[in-house]
Parts: sequence; structure tokens; C-alpha cells
Amino acid sequence: AEAAQAQAEAEAATKLAEEWKSRLLHVAESNRQLASELATARERGNVDLTHAAEAKSSMAAELEAARNEVRMRTAQATQAQAEAEAAKGLAEEMKSRLSRVSGRAAESSRQLTSQLETARERGHADLAHAVEAQSSVTAELEAAR
Repeated sequence: AEAAQAQAEAEAATKLAEEWKSRLLHVAESNRQLASELATARERGNVDLTHAAEAKSSMAAELEAARNEVRMRTAQATQAQAEAEAAKGLAEEMKSRLSRVSGRAAESSRQLTSQLETARERGHADLAHAVEAQSSVTAELEAAR
């Protein structure tokens, strides 16, 4: 009876051991799958991390290029503003000179007009004197004939 009971206990223990062995195999397989999935996830993570690092580097380069572009454009704008101010000053100076030259030209024109009028008046007077002299000479010639 003890032997039968020991046999039954041995069979139960063997069955339990096989059950535990099956469970352990199942756990080991699950562990292998999880380890494989973890390795794949790590690879993906490393790839993603590499891509993220590359993207970060690219964005940093683009940002630096944009900053350099802004610096260059700012310098160009400052230079253009200085040139515009210089051109404005030159335009004001030229406007002032033109105003002075225009004033002198107007005064010269008035003087020349006045001188021309005086010359015309003298010319008319000289012509009248010449006509009178011619008439006088003609009259004297007529009288002398």
C-alpha cells in the first residue's frame, strides 16, 4: 500500500514536474520572443535615435545657415539704409544747388532781357538817327544838284 501510495505520489510529482517543465518551456519561449522583440525595438530605437540625431544636426545646420542669412541681410539692409541716407543728402545738396543756379539763371535772364530791351531801344534810336541822317544827306544832295 505504501508502495502504491509512493507510486501515485511519484506519478503525481512526475506529472507536476512535466506540467512545470511545460510551463517553463512556455515561459522560456515567451522570454525568447520578448528578448527578440526587445532587440528589434532597440534596433529601431537606435535607428530612430540615429535619424533623430541626423535630423537634429541637419536642423542645427539649417538654423545656423538661416542665422547667417539674417546677419547678411541685416548688414545689407544697414548698408542700403546708409546708401539711401547718403543719396538723400546728395539729392538735398543737388536740390539746393539747382535752386541757387535757377535763381542765378532767372536773374541773368532778367538782366539779359533788360539789356536786350536797352539795345533794341538804342538800335531804334540809332536807326532813327541814321534815317534822319540819310534824309538830310539826300536833301543836301538834292539841293546840291
